[in-house]
Amino acid sequence: MLQAGNVAATPELVERARVIYLRLLDTFGLPQWDAFDTPLEELVSTILSQNTNDRNRDVAYTSLRRRFAT
Repeated sequence: MLQAGNVAATPELVERARVIYLRLLDTFGLPQWDAFDTPLEELVSTILSQNTNDRNRDVAYTSLRRRFAT
């Protein structure tokens, strides 16, 4: 039997999770990940996203890339 934290992953719980996953997949589809090209770009994006929304993060990132092209 699998353990997830303090909860035993019984066959019933695994099946319930599978049904929920399939419902979410049917409703929302698979998420699309917008990966950056390099680990450094990903790190900068992550830091920018900590205190703002995705739109503002993208604006700030684009501005940084214009100012510091390399």
